[in-house]
Amino acid sequence: MYAKAVLRIIRGIFFALAFVLIIILGVSLDIWGQYDPFSRLLLSGTSQRITDFLSGSSLTAAQAERIFQAGHYVLAGKEDEIGVLSDKYRTGMEAQQIMGSHIHALAEGNILEESVPVPQQKVPLNHSAHSAPVIPIFKEYKAYLYCTHSAESYIPDSGEARLEGKLGLVNQVAARLAKEMSTRGLTSEFISTMHDYPEYNKSYTKSRETVKNIIKRQEKIAILLDIHRDSIPGIQYSSTVKVKDKTCAPVLIIVGTDERKPHPHWKENYHLACCIYNEAQKKYPGLVKGVRIKAGTYNQEYHPRALLLEFGSDYNRLEEVMNSCEYMAEIILAVLEEELSS
Repeated sequence: MYAKAVLRIIRGIFFALAFVLIIILGVSLDIWGQYDPFSRLLLSGTSQRITDFLSGSSLTAAQAERIFQAGHYVLAGKEDEIGVLSDKYRTGMEAQQIMGSHIHALAEGNILEESVPVPQQKVPLNHSAHSAPVIPIFKEYKAYLYCTHSAESYIPDSGEARLEGKLGLVNQVAARLAKEMSTRGLTSEFISTMHDYPEYNKSYTKSRETVKNIIKRQEKIAILLDIHRDSIPGIQYSSTVKVKDKTCAPVLIIVGTDERKPHPHWKENYHLACCIYNEAQKKYPGLVKGVRIKAGTYNQEYHPRALLLEFGSDYNRLEEVMNSCEYMAEIILAVLEEELSS
């Protein structure tokens, strides 16, 4: 028995040494390949064998691009054709996407900052709209809307994708959606606090305080909506969908998960998002283009009915997005009426 134990120990040591040796050889070849002609030849032969192996498969440029996009740590989850292998994309957009992929992680830190006065901007629509006839189930409930990225705007109407230090047009979208929801029977309030100024990477830290303040009111909250607009790297045109006689901007629903921190409500939020998508597909196909789950909680961990909605992209016209608000209000209320009644 002791002999077997000793044999196992010796075998373990042997494999450990072999592993270390392989690592050393790999690193050495990588370093020597820069200086030693023989090593470069050896490495080039290995590369050639890999190339020969892959040459047997018929892979188009578009397919290669999709494979790269699907496995890239920044681009994972993107469903749009964005030309990720082009020089224009890699030099102009990848740094921005890398930053964006870490914004929520940065927001988790309790970083103190100086209080900087925010430039005052008036949102044309009322922040709080009162219901017309209240649907019985909604009598005790209220909806809240806010914009984490307050400076987001629409290029055709404002000339820029972001209005640094000002409230962008996305705030008008949130106010319009609140008005449409209130008109249909659910009292809704848009909170126009600016969250992404002066430091963009602390946007979610600031909007978290807004969400906490809403929760402290101890009201029955029907839904919490963080309103954004999408931005697709490399795409300089907008998508639209025809609903009845109106041209509308498609809406994307974002649901955060518990990948980075505890998020007890994310499956409930995902269920709600799927219900809204299914209702939209029945009534107005194409208006909601999908539900996307992402790492980061997006401050949705504070309520079981909290979602992030992206209304169009930066190249949509404001009129198209406003048209979407009308139909989205109808869809959201239809889903909430059923969910709150069950």
